[in-house]
Amino acid sequence: MTFLTDKLINDFEFFSLRTIGNTAFTLGKLKLRNKPFLCALSNVRNKFVFQADPQCLSSVAHYCAVVNHRSKELMVAIASVGERLMNGNSLDIAYTLWAFTTLNYKAPLIFQALETNLASVVNNGNAVSLIMLVWSYAKVKRKCDELYRLVAVHCERIVATAPIESLVDLAWAYASNNSYKNPAMFEAVGKVKMNHYSTTLKHAASLAWSMAHVGHDARAFFMAIIDKKIWLVAVTGSRIEELASAQERESRRRADCKSLSMLAFSFAKIGLFSSELFKGE
Repeated sequence: MTFLTDKLINDFEFFSLRTIGNTAFTLGKLKLRNKPFLCALSNVRNKFVFQADPQCLSSVAHYCAVVNHRSKELMVAIASVGERLMNGNSLDIAYTLWAFTTLNYKAPLIFQALETNLASVVNNGNAVSLIMLVWSYAKVKRKCDELYRLVAVHCERIVATAPIESLVDLAWAYASNNSYKNPAMFEAVGKVKMNHYSTTLKHAASLAWSMAHVGHDARAFFMAIIDKKIWLVAVTGSRIEELASAQERESRRRADCKSLSMLAFSFAKIGLFSSELFKGE
C-alpha cells in the first residue's frame, strides 16, 4: 500500500479524480494515515472539489475524519458545494455529514441542502446511512423532527440489518432529541437479540441507558441482559488479562466500570431490580 500511495503522490497531477477518491476510500477503510497523500490532496483541493463527483468528495471527507486530519481549507471547500452533494446516493451524503460532524466543522450548506431533499435521501438510504444522518443531527444538536420521523418509518428494517455499534448510535440519537419522541423506534431496538452481546457490555449498557433515558420500559430487553449475565464479561473477565499492557488493562477496567454504572442506572430508572447485577452474583 505504501508503494501505491507513493506512486500516486509522485504522479498526483496525472491521476484522475476517481483514482484519488478511490485511494482515499481505501486508506479510510484501512484506517491508514498517509500524510504525503493528504498534503498533496490539500494542495489541489480547489480543482478536486469543484470537479469531483459526490462519491469522491464523500470518500475524501470520510477519510479525513477517520484519520482525524483537520484540513479546514479542504473541508470548507467541500462544504461550499453542499447542493451538488445531493446528487450522490444516500450513503455518500451520510458519510460526508458524518465526517463534518466528527471533525467538528460546521457545514450549514450541506444541512440545508439535505433538508430540502429529506424524503428522497431517507427513502433511498440503507440502515447505516440513516443512522449516520440522525447521529450527525443529534451530535450537533440541529433540530429537524422531520428527519427523525422519516427515519423512524424504517425502524424495523434498520434494527434488522444494522450492526450493533450503529444501533447504539441510533438509540442515543433518538434519546438525545428532546423535541421528538418515537416509541416505535425504541420498541424495535428493544427486540434486539442478546446473543450478540456476549463480549459487548458497552453496547448493552448504552442501549439500556438510551431506553431508560426516554422512559421506555423494554422489559424483555432488560430481562435478556439478566438472563445472559452480560456484566460477567466485565472487570473480572479473563480477557482483560490478555491485553498487552497495563495501560490497556486499566483503560478496559475503567470502560467496564462506566458501562456497569450505566447498566445499574438504567435498571434503577425503569424500576427493575436484579439481585445478580446489584450484588455482583
